[in-house]
Amino acid sequence: MNTLILGSGFGLYGYLPSVAFYSKKIFLDKKYKNKFQERNILKKLEKKIYWYDTLKKITKEIDYLIIAKNPLSQFDSLKKVLKLKKKLNHVFLEKPIHINPKKSLNVIHFLKKNCIKFSVGFIFEYLNWFIYLKKKKNLEIIWSIKKKNILGSWKYDQKRGGGLIRFYGIHFLKLFSDLNFNKIEKNILLKNHWFLIVSDKEKNKISLNIKYENKDKFIIKNENKIYLSEINPFGKMIKKNKIDPRVSVLKRYIHTKIKKNQNNYSEYKTFVKFWQKIEKNINLKN
Repeated sequence: MNTLILGSGFGLYGYLPSVAFYSKKIFLDKKYKNKFQERNILKKLEKKIYWYDTLKKITKEIDYLIIAKNPLSQFDSLKKVLKLKKKLNHVFLEKPIHINPKKSLNVIHFLKKNCIKFSVGFIFEYLNWFIYLKKKKNLEIIWSIKKKNILGSWKYDQKRGGGLIRFYGIHFLKLFSDLNFNKIEKNILLKNHWFLIVSDKEKNKISLNIKYENKDKFIIKNENKIYLSEINPFGKMIKKNKIDPRVSVLKRYIHTKIKKNQNNYSEYKTFVKFWQKIEKNINLKN
């Protein structure tokens, strides 16, 4: 397995250590070298890394592609690689697929047309607490997020594929779609708060409460019991000089997708259409 990783942020500190176990060679752009060297935790992986200056020189060797870039540039990066390499075993994209549902559907159509098997980094189903969503009824999920002072970050800008729904809440929209919680009971978006209630055919309900606050908190509960109370969905702080807590989850996700190597077009199309329905049925409040 020879892997090309595009993206100098989560591509390096998230995907690089996650895919290193499975990869014989990992190809990285020379432009990422400084950022790589800033993270001592990654230096032990250097033996597997092949630094390149132009894609043309290495495309014959790659069979897996990981793109972990902002949603505006992700599709362009994908097309650039596929011009040079028509066949790949699997492509891993990050969420959201593009900045909005309509553009995301276009990406899925493009991948299907070109017979490219792909997966998107929705990794919450690989976390231990996912069992509560599958087995418990009438749950409430509360996710409080402390905004980081990153000037101009796309992650808080809905127009660029960020914000409470498109960057944070989208994880849960994928879970709800997979679990057939696809009837919208309530859907209210404020500047710093998104409140959603969905139900399934048996009228079981899940409420999702995502908001920007002054501290991080993640809770899953019902009327009678708190099932989980953590700092975030991963249960650990994310620190620059420590192994990212998402790495162990990404390893499971990547291993599963490589092993199955399935055609996921229908699954992701269904999800994106649900996301589209959510955004069309938002009750905006000041």
